[in-house]
Amino acid sequence: MHEDNGKTFLDIDAMADYFDVSTATLRKWIKRGNIPNETYIKVGNTYRFSRDDVVDALLNSQSEHKWVLSSDDGLLKYDDDDADA
Repeated sequence: MHEDNGKTFLDIDAMADYFDVSTATLRKWIKRGNIPNETYIKVGNTYRFSRDDVVDALLNSQSEHKWVLSSDDGLLKYDDDDADA
């Protein structure tokens, strides 16, 4: 985890852990456009995600899939039965 200008940046493993999904699922979300380009930096094969920007983008997404804040732990969850398939 890295902080810059008050923003928290996570690598792909930490971001996948945050959403409780595999890195393959996170990469699928990037490919689908669920995670907008402006919410992360990619250099070579290395990603750095602005956690707050990703969460805001997903909560405000017009995607067919819904993102919800878990009442148990306050984390953002992807409401999709095959999310980790």
